[in-house]
This record gives sequence, structure tokens and C-alpha cells, in this order.
Amino acid sequence: MPGFGHAVYKKGDVRVPILKKFFEELSREKKDMSYFGLCEKIEQTMLKAHRLYPLTKHPSFRWWFPNVDFWAAPVYKLMDIPSYLNTPLFAASRIVGW
Repeated sequence: MPGFGHAVYKKGDVRVPILKKFFEELSREKKDMSYFGLCEKIEQTMLKAHRLYPLTKHPSFRWWFPNVDFWAAPVYKLMDIPSYLNTPLFAASRIVGW
């Protein structure tokens, strides 16, 4: 599932709460909570699935938690960054680690 799971963070991406809070503040500033509400619903649905399929019984199901990119895409949208730049931004932010 795009935007969910992480190779390192098995219990959720530790960067998510920081970006999620920024996204909520930006949404309020822009007076557009629609993306934030939608993302929260998607996140809650995935977390509900995690409760239904716990890792103790399904160890390969590690993709229930949103990663930072899940929250970054709508932040880019609210910042008026064209969607075709999402992939280059993703790659540019990781090139040193690669």
C-alpha cells in the first residue's frame, strides 16, 4: 500500500507525528481541512486493519502504519507543489542515504 509501511520502523514511522501536526496546522492556515480529514480516515482504516491482523499472528503484515511520505504528499499539495514533482522530491530527500 503506497504511503504505508517502512523497512526500519516496525511500529510506525517516528517522523509521522511531526509532519502530521504540521499538515494539520497548514490545513487550518489554508482553510482547507479536506485532505487532512481524508488522510486521517485512511490512516484509521489501516490501523483498524492492523488490529484485525496483528503482527503476532501475521508477521509479514508490516505495512499497516503510515510512513512520512503518506503525509508529505498532501503537504506538497497544500503548498501548491505540482504532483509531478512528488517523485523527484522523494528521491532528492533520500539520495544521500541511497
